[in-house]
Amino acid sequence: MKLFLLALDGLDPLLVEKWSPLLPHLRQKKWGPYQSTKEKLTPYLWASIITGLPPEEALPAVHFVVPVNPIFRWVKRNLKFLRGLGLGKLVKRRWVNKSDLAAPAIFDSFKSIVIDFPAYNWHMDFEILDKYPYSKVIGDEKRSEILFSTVRKHDREKIRMAEELLKREDNWEMFAVW
Repeated sequence: MKLFLLALDGLDPLLVEKWSPLLPHLRQKKWGPYQSTKEKLTPYLWASIITGLPPEEALPAVHFVVPVNPIFRWVKRNLKFLRGLGLGKLVKRRWVNKSDLAAPAIFDSFKSIVIDFPAYNWHMDFEILDKYPYSKVIGDEKRSEILFSTVRKHDREKIRMAEELLKREDNWEMFAVW
């Protein structure tokens, strides 16, 4: 058996309802908005989905970007008095990945091909998203075009990669793309 997972982030439950007659398998047993008293960011929710743990446990990192160098990670964790001094700008950072998860991901239990999955192997251009965060570009036409053209380019590359792998590889049990 093979499982193809096309992960959609932020899919509006009202659209799922609207599209259900056209796509009967889009909505299966459970769907709807995520109910929480706190806003959960993408990496925490996907970490929860792929590990089966609650979001707070699945990804124990305080932030979803972490320093690349383990010494800086230790300093960040243990020398809290240095926080807020702007030293993070001096440190090369990366997105959280499968090495940061509290438990193995479902992908690790099967022969899997995983393309660009948050909290697993996401590789979106860190510098662009750091320079032009979604929350800061809304209403700024020039900055939002820079961000969204980068996102579109990244998404086209993922589609190309998925098509190429699906044509070439058939020895997989789980194929996931976000």
